[in-house]
Amino acid sequence: MKNKYGKWYADWRDEFGHRKAKAFKTKKAALTYATKMRNTTHAKKARRAGRSATSRASGPPRTQRKAAHA
Repeated sequence: MKNKYGKWYADWRDEFGHRKAKAFKTKKAALTYATKMRNTTHAKKARRAGRSATSRASGPPRTQRKAAHA
């Protein structure tokens, strides 16, 4: 949280990791909003949790590549 040009800025990161900020007249309003957004982001990230789209399915291990002969 920072005070700049007479305004208080709420600062948080969204569920994709992008930094966000919003200006308020009072420090209390900025703190309340920042807390609300952090909680919302945490809930959204928890719903998205699980296996990533790039992880491979379970199964036999992949074979190692043979070293190239030079």
